[in-house]
Amino acid sequence: MKTVKIIHLQFEPQVFRPADIPRLRAFLARKFPEYTEIHNHAENGAFRYRYPEIQFKFLNAAPAIVGYGSGFTILAKVFNQIGFFEINRRRIMINEKSLQVKEEKIGLSSRFLSYRFATPWMALNQKNYHEFMLLNPYDRELKLNRILWGNFKTVAHAFDYWIPDPDQVKVNGHFKMKESRFKGNTMLTFTGSFISNFHIPEFLGLGKQVARGYGTVRKDK
Repeated sequence: MKTVKIIHLQFEPQVFRPADIPRLRAFLARKFPEYTEIHNHAENGAFRYRYPEIQFKFLNAAPAIVGYGSGFTILAKVFNQIGFFEINRRRIMINEKSLQVKEEKIGLSSRFLSYRFATPWMALNQKNYHEFMLLNPYDRELKLNRILWGNFKTVAHAFDYWIPDPDQVKVNGHFKMKESRFKGNTMLTFTGSFISNFHIPEFLGLGKQVARGYGTVRKDK
């Protein structure tokens, strides 16, 4: 098990919608072009194939940004410089915002922990979507649990934590299918909860498109 630092920027509820999160991300990428971690692309424009150090969310009916590693340092630097957002040429002033730094655990736990998805989990890609739809309900749940187990490994590697024995990691979830709009298309996502003997830092995302807020994990107290 390993202890890591997470930074969480939360903004006040106003007129924002979940669909605004990509626009807020794009706005900050333009405002701070020197920080490639904000838009998760290299300087030559190529996509950075790694777990994002900065993740944009829609939590508590308001925008939020979560970071770790280099993302932690960047968000701590720019926090006081974010006084407004621009969406579709409309300037929205930020009157209230908060910054919270938390120490979280990642790695194997001696007991089972309860989690839930605060935002839809994008578990499937184009290939395994078709495979998933052919399965019966029991096998679908097994498939999702295996995918979730793989998501744990992705996050662990991002924090340079290597699971001593991956077979020791257990996960059991209960999921509901949900349709979400993504880049103008309808995508199959999932809501629900799960238990696992693995520590996942709260507010980080699991699965695909976590930089845009999908798959945000909350701990059940």
